[in-house]
Amino acid sequence: IISNLEAFKTLDLHMVNIDIIKSNEDLVTKNGFICNSSDHWFSLRRIDGVWYNLN
Repeated sequence: IISNLEAFKTLDLHMVNIDIIKSNEDLVTKNGFICNSSDHWFSLRRIDGVWYNLN
């Protein structure tokens, strides 16, 4: 998992723990999220203003 997360850096992707985001940071300005629910990974991506669940 660590090597996969390190690969994000080469793609100019940034990891953010949503639990510790400052309350004044606007999440609507983000283009996507990679999420983990237990052992399942999925991504949420905004394309042309529409959010998609890329499960």
